Amino acid sequence: MEFRLLGSVTVVAADGRELPAGSAKRRSLLAMLLLNPGAPVTVERLTETLWDEEPPRHSRTVIHNHVSGLRSLLTAHDAPAAGVELVTDNGAYRLRTPDQAVDTVRFDRLVARARGVDAEEGLH
Repeated sequence: MEFRLLGSVTVVAADGRELPAGSAKRRSLLAMLLLNPGAPVTVERLTETLWDEEPPRHSRTVIHNHVSGLRSLLTAHDAPAAGVELVTDNGAYRLRTPDQAVDTVRFDRLVARARGVDAEEGLH
């Protein structure tokens, strides 16, 4: 399983198929979780991010429903076997995923490695 944030927010199954991540709000929620891999993201922070203006009274329920939909999608495509788990953590949500499953993490590592190579070449 792979997650792509560079470009459109996309979930890719192990067989290479793009999975239907859902509405723009659901993809935005997924992006927030992926930008903070393994860290808890509070409902309050998600609410502030998902609604530019005053959130609807039922925003907590909307967020819960989006999380539930993402859990169903991930579970249906064998996320646990890939080391991916979306958990509730004391009023927050946490997406546990292997680092190599998130394109931005891979990108950051490649940039760091390239900088290290550049620095080493400058020493010679």
